[in-house]
Amino acid sequence: MASKASPTFSTLVILTVIIALSIICAEGLKCPQGEHRGCGGGSLGDPCVENVCNVEKTFGLICPLKCVHGCVCNRGLYRRLTDKKCVPKSECKS
Repeated sequence: MASKASPTFSTLVILTVIIALSIICAEGLKCPQGEHRGCGGGSLGDPCVENVCNVEKTFGLICPLKCVHGCVCNRGLYRRLTDKKCVPKSECKS
């Protein structure tokens, strides 16, 4: 008689495979100069995650709690939306 795997064990195996595949896929992600791998909001220029040229962060900005791993600007740099590059604030254009 064949034994059945417990639902907890099956769930653990599936989660382990998903995490392993996520790590393998993320290993190939290289960020451009001025950026590092981190937890972003899912889109470039999200003011909840990184500084954005010509977008002032306001107190009370409501940001969703989500994490999409990708490249985000290094501290002190701003995402310039015209070319998606991270630059010093002095290189932001109006």
